[in-house]
Amino acid sequence: MDYLNAYLSGIRGSFIPEHLMDEIEKATSVASIFDLLKKTHYGKYLDYRESIQSSIEKALEKRFIEVIHKIGKAVPESYQDLYRLFIYEYEARYVLLNYDQKYRGVENPRLYSLLDNKQKLMKAYKTRSLLSFLRSMKMGREINLDLEFAKDMKPEDRVPVALDYLVLEIKRELIKRTKVISSVLKKELAYRAYILERYLGKPIIPVKPLPPPEEWKDKPLEEIEYLLEEYILSLYRKKYPASWYLVEKAYVVLKMLEHEKLQILKKVRV
Repeated sequence: MDYLNAYLSGIRGSFIPEHLMDEIEKATSVASIFDLLKKTHYGKYLDYRESIQSSIEKALEKRFIEVIHKIGKAVPESYQDLYRLFIYEYEARYVLLNYDQKYRGVENPRLYSLLDNKQKLMKAYKTRSLLSFLRSMKMGREINLDLEFAKDMKPEDRVPVALDYLVLEIKRELIKRTKVISSVLKKELAYRAYILERYLGKPIIPVKPLPPPEEWKDKPLEEIEYLLEEYILSLYRKKYPASWYLVEKAYVVLKMLEHEKLQILKKVRV
């Protein structure tokens, strides 16, 4: 655990400093962001043979995936099952991105597999139907495409709903198995229960909804989602010292790193 703690502290120390993130936020071109990222830990992942935007996007993904794998190697065997639950959340998002790319024509990065053999998975993704593709994944066996509340939805909408529901179920399981971060997860689920009920017009998950702060209520759901993400991240940052000697610190670090990645992506894709 001491090795894991030291490694996680090293990753935390490698995050882009606030003053440099401010420069990225103020950058007026993707080329400027590229030059700023050269000075960071993303620099070694930048590919000068690609277009600037593509190079940045792939560098962000490569670093994130590499960190996930390196943390996994440092996590003691007795905590590996818990760590796999942590990364299920990210795996679900990668599947969703590639579902969008294949079935909706939305361009996203190629599939990165966190839990499966990459070659086998890419072959299944390219050559099989959606259901065959999902069945070829470990996580695919956990995705319930026959959710009662989604039965009247269009087929192309049921996969994203099933993936989102899987993430909610993962978070419920994490609440049972964690100590430090469980209070944040409970609050997040309660807010998400409110958002889902407002969006779908009926209760979906067996969690008592928690209305968001008064100043959020009249805002569009997309903005409430963003405000919730920022709020939850602030709670995790406060929990960081408390999770110093727990594997839960890995979850907090991944949340922070993902937020950093998304901040840069927003600027690059404007």
